[in-house]
Amino acid sequence: MDQYYPWRRFVVESLRSGILPLWNPYEQFGYPIHADPQSGCWYPFLWLVSLVGDYNLPALHLEFMLHVLVGGWGMFRLLSYNGTGRREAFLLGCAYLCCGIFVANAQHLTYVISAAWIPHVVYRFQRLSHADSVFREIPGFVICTALLLSGGYPAFTIVLAYLLAGYASWQLFHRQGSVLKVRSYLIQLAFSLVGILILCGGFAVSIFQSLEFVSRTQGLDYRIASWGPFSPQSLISLLVPLSTTRSIDFINTDISMASVYCGLFALAGFVMYIWSVKSRTDWVNLSLVTLFLLASFGAYTPVHRVLVDFVPLFDLFRFPSVFRMFFIIGVFLCAGPVLTRSGSQEQILAFSFLRIIVLVFVFASFGPAVFNSAFVNPDRFINGLSTQEAVIVQGVLVFLVLSAVLWCFKRGYPQGMRRHALTVLLLIELLLSVQLNAPVTIVSSFRGIQTQEALNDFQVKGYPVPPVRASGSFNDSIAAPAPLWRNLCLLKKWPAGDGYNSFQTRNYVSFTDNPTLYGKRKPSAWVFFAEGCFPISDSVQCCDSLPTNWVFINRLKQNLVSGSVTDVERFEPGRISVRVNAGSDSSLLVVLQQGAPWWRAEVDGNPVPQVPVDGLFLGVRPGLGQHIVDFTYDNPLVLWAFRISLAGWFLMLVWCIWQLAYGFRNRLQKDSGLG
Repeated sequence: MDQYYPWRRFVVESLRSGILPLWNPYEQFGYPIHADPQSGCWYPFLWLVSLVGDYNLPALHLEFMLHVLVGGWGMFRLLSYNGTGRREAFLLGCAYLCCGIFVANAQHLTYVISAAWIPHVVYRFQRLSHADSVFREIPGFVICTALLLSGGYPAFTIVLAYLLAGYASWQLFHRQGSVLKVRSYLIQLAFSLVGILILCGGFAVSIFQSLEFVSRTQGLDYRIASWGPFSPQSLISLLVPLSTTRSIDFINTDISMASVYCGLFALAGFVMYIWSVKSRTDWVNLSLVTLFLLASFGAYTPVHRVLVDFVPLFDLFRFPSVFRMFFIIGVFLCAGPVLTRSGSQEQILAFSFLRIIVLVFVFASFGPAVFNSAFVNPDRFINGLSTQEAVIVQGVLVFLVLSAVLWCFKRGYPQGMRRHALTVLLLIELLLSVQLNAPVTIVSSFRGIQTQEALNDFQVKGYPVPPVRASGSFNDSIAAPAPLWRNLCLLKKWPAGDGYNSFQTRNYVSFTDNPTLYGKRKPSAWVFFAEGCFPISDSVQCCDSLPTNWVFINRLKQNLVSGSVTDVERFEPGRISVRVNAGSDSSLLVVLQQGAPWWRAEVDGNPVPQVPVDGLFLGVRPGLGQHIVDFTYDNPLVLWAFRISLAGWFLMLVWCIWQLAYGFRNRLQKDSGLG
């Protein structure tokens, strides 16, 4: 609500206004939002929303739920392709959409999007690797990968890229005896890469352009990169995930990073897989799953440090807990085939083992201070539980479900009836787990309708010209309806100098790291004429004595003949127009927006050179007298890449329609006996 909602609303509103959302002028003194991989600027879902209406809370809820369902469907297809029976794949698909990523990280929309598309990408890549036709499976893989890249959290894409590269190398190794097969596979990979670059043209160009000026591309100190691990004690979430939402002192990490819940059915299957490991492939799979688990522990083990120090790109993201996503997917892939071919006796042993573990957890949690709070309503009761109480509450429920499952096995019911009963019981366990955790990690006590009504009164439509006043009076934490609390200037359409965002340019970080200079700039209006200047090399030493509206540029210390801002005619994403009256040819107009190579300044329609101010802001000398000064963010390379991407998506849409029509025709022919 305080991060993804304002960004997505900005993107959709810009598109609906006929503006490509390249520049966000309302946060961090403006920044290139198209270069932020988490902004959703290049995600086709938001393009579709912009064709229908504004981005509001129902759209946010719809986006979340659709991706949850897409993830479950993707896991079902991936497991079915890898030898899992339809019933088992259905149950595991349901378990995946209830897993720890979707439930614990519900607030991280890009995590949810990544979890939705990764199973589809892996499934499509496997089909592409095994396809007889060179081009038949490429479009499906390209579409799913482009959706993951443009909408998901970059860390997941980086890890998945290494996995797919390893899988492709393994495929090439097994085809080395046939030059024709190797060449065919390489052609498939090459065309796939070209297709992904076309569909993600705007995204790829934006990321490439940002490498030289974004702070995160320099790599993170390990102290920062290791923040947010999945702690070893959080393994209790495999059975009772509610316990990891109660006490940070217990889990020693953020509650959103502390769940690897995957359901009783998947966990039982993984236990059986460990018991039955025999072949070399089984050992490789188990080793990979273990590696991802150890990497998710962060600084608790040396594995994550080794990956950060020696594997390229792994030092660009925080949260070692992202690796737990691949641990969860590995658990499902290992469990599926085992559950399909296992007999009743093996499943009884696995479920009995889990029941014993749960019973141990429950008894170990009893103590003298358990359940002192009164029951008022379910949500308040759940949020008021301690860690011990959470283990007992969910542990008892899990124990009852496991007892019912084992009872079904031992009653000797017909196989069909027993399978239906087990399916219902396992789905009930998933539902109970989600509903127990939802009040903590998914939903709040604020009602959506009332919040939307308050938002309608708070947020501003269109692009009104903000009042010319001190930049410090605009901030991203202004009073707003709960539960909003950050990035609120984006909803109010006020140019603020702060903003809740991990995407920061190096110049912005350098400026804000000098608190004195940053504080001295707050009394200045967001557009003003400088009254004097210091050499920029003296910025650290002289900022304590900086007079109002004095700036740092590449000039010797001097007084400047000021001027006046008579009118601001336009202030919208990527376009600012100001009517001024300059006192001399040396008068310097300053706009508190971050400078970037793609800003173009014009005075009365004529291009003029820019003057970097404070090492960060836009500056220009309009000349003596009255003028109209225009600042335009013009990035032609991104625009051309965007047009190519649109053409690519149109071709892919035609391909999807053709595939649906072709499949529908084949089903009709089969049903009529003509096939």
